[in-house]
Amino acid sequence: MVLSGRFAVQMDDDGRGEVYGAGDIGIIPSGHDAWVEGDEPVVAIDMQVLSNEPSHDNTFDIQAHDYNS
Repeated sequence: MVLSGRFAVQMDDDGRGEVYGAGDIGIIPSGHDAWVEGDEPVVAIDMQVLSNEPSHDNTFDIQAHDYNS
């Protein structure tokens, strides 16, 4: 989930792209390149499923990222 700013994502395999801004939520699979669009810093929350095996609780990993470095 993007809290502020805008960033672009381009998939490595087929070149598809998307721009995300404040309030946007997306599923971005591995195999991509991403960069900040414009001058406003990007602040986002990244949520990932750590395991979807039946023996686990579908535990999530939640991280805040600063994509401006």
